Amino acid sequence: MRRDVAAEHLNNRTSNRDAEKTLSAAGEAAIHWLVKDAALPENTVLHLDPATLSQVLAPAEDASARHSQRRINNLFRLVQGRLIDRGAVSAVAMAHDSAKRVRQAREDLLAEGILILGPYENQRRVAAALGLPQPEPGQCISIRVARRRPIEDEGPFAEINGEQWRVAESDDPAEAAPAVR
Repeated sequence: MRRDVAAEHLNNRTSNRDAEKTLSAAGEAAIHWLVKDAALPENTVLHLDPATLSQVLAPAEDASARHSQRRINNLFRLVQGRLIDRGAVSAVAMAHDSAKRVRQAREDLLAEGILILGPYENQRRVAAALGLPQPEPGQCISIRVARRRPIEDEGPFAEINGEQWRVAESDDPAEAAPAVR
């Protein structure tokens, strides 16, 4: 028996060969919950549709390609507008340097017009202005952007480096996005 659990909080019978005991009704009543029935963060990778997941994890055609970085780039390229936490990034990267992979993806995807926004004040401001969820520490979100056409565009936009940007539509041509620090 563990010494930090009072004997009256445990059932006396054991049902497994390790002699582990379960909590009694008194033991369950004695629990002081720090957080109870709180929502768990979404497991983004688990909830990807099979076709998208297959594209994210697909092997590179070029054998010299960095597989971890390609998978992370694909994740942010294909899963836009959803918060992605560091656990999902680590699972997709299958490497220990997932933060480095996100920083590299942030640079790699700018040419395609894709921003990767994190928990930093300016990046959260851009996410909010674009109508996206604001990343908390350990989270980021990607989105493809296009320059705002003031006469035509009435939706949300963010000012980045003196220019106005909006969430790109599927028929918008890809254009290099500005870096958001």
